[in-house]
Amino acid sequence: MNIIDLLLLLFVVAVAVFSAKKGFLLSLFNIIAYIISGIAAKVLSLPVTEYIYNDFIKERIISELYEIMPSGSVETELYAVVENAMASLPDFFTATAKQFGLYPDLSSVVTDSNLTAEMIESTYISSILCNVISVVVLVIMFVLFSFILKIILSLVNHSLTKEKHKVIRGANMFFGAAFGVIKGIIPAGAVCALLNILSPLINNANFSELVIGSYFCNLLADILK
Repeated sequence: MNIIDLLLLLFVVAVAVFSAKKGFLLSLFNIIAYIISGIAAKVLSLPVTEYIYNDFIKERIISELYEIMPSGSVETELYAVVENAMASLPDFFTATAKQFGLYPDLSSVVTDSNLTAEMIESTYISSILCNVISVVVLVIMFVLFSFILKIILSLVNHSLTKEKHKVIRGANMFFGAAFGVIKGIIPAGAVCALLNILSPLINNANFSELVIGSYFCNLLADILK
């Protein structure tokens, strides 16, 4: 055992001790909170997005399109029409759409003189904006639900692990430590794998000697053979 093994072992022990104090139930509750929050945010993000777009943005977009197209039909390149309509909104929408690849390439679309403002809004612009809004709504709802659920489940955890519930409290700490060992081993194993990969690349005798002399690095290498 060398300095690498000692540091990795100390890391795993530290994670185990922290997890024991935190308790298995709270760790489990946090995972449950994230899962429920993710599902709830995913399910509710679509209706919330549609509500925001239809009630606060749609009419503004159509109005902007009629200002660009007084006749109510396309007279210029479709891309320019969409760009100008999007420009009436905060830069955040256009920038986010382009940053995450949500903004379609309209330059190759053949302009149809019968393409009305309503058709452009429903076919092109609504999809762009709803994609952007849904991402923002999803993140906000996930964070909000996670925060609320973690508070509720923390109160439940506190109630279950009071001093008078000695058996539950002891089991909670024991399984928390066991769960912490698993949580610590995973990143420790990743570090060992990284060191095994870097050892032949760095070409440093001292570094290679440390990696070769590490019990944990050798153990991982044997497991992966």
